[in-house]
Amino acid sequence: MSISSNIPEFNAMLSKVIQKSKGSEANKIIAAAATRLQQQLILNSPVKSGRLRDSWFVKKMGNMKYIVYNNTGYAIYVEFGTYRSRKHVGFARNTVKQTTETLKFELFKGVRWWFESS
Repeated sequence: MSISSNIPEFNAMLSKVIQKSKGSEANKIIAAAATRLQQQLILNSPVKSGRLRDSWFVKKMGNMKYIVYNNTGYAIYVEFGTYRSRKHVGFARNTVKQTTETLKFELFKGVRWWFESS
């Protein structure tokens, strides 16, 4: 499952940070956002045995590229349900949507602070 977020205003601001800081500050911001998303997915994962909740990871894929993933084979069935059960449909998608909105506000605040202080 791949979920992307394209927030034009944030991307424009981030581009300026990248140019000004040669990428080091932008990479910290992106890493913090990935970690925050991981934490929210852990909190919002349905729990039966705890294995799904304990299997969320962040992996650095390249310069300023991170992926948040779950390595259980059944995470997709919990997310999308099966023909028998749709009990937890959308927990990850809803978490990503809510976290993105929260992060957008917090990241704008952080980027503005960085611009004002440097």
